[in-house]
Amino acid sequence: MRSAQEREIALAYLRHMSFRTAMDIGGTFTDVVRYDERTGRVVASKAPTTPGNLADGVFSALGRRPEKTRDDLPHGGSRESG
Repeated sequence: MRSAQEREIALAYLRHMSFRTAMDIGGTFTDVVRYDERTGRVVASKAPTTPGNLADGVFSALGRRPEKTRDDLPHGGSRESG
């Protein structure tokens, strides 16, 4: 468990982070691109799409699971309809 000081340092860091994230959830793969507005760094990653729970493929591509659920993460995808 983190100390109160460690938590405060981590929160201060997170308040200054500014990322833009784009994703494409396809039938086979989920692609994610992250752009760090502070440094200009772009990171792209790919993971298998998980049809049972599409979020699992997204978080796998991101390399982490969220600590809490977010409903404001825009995404796009293509799915076969028929």
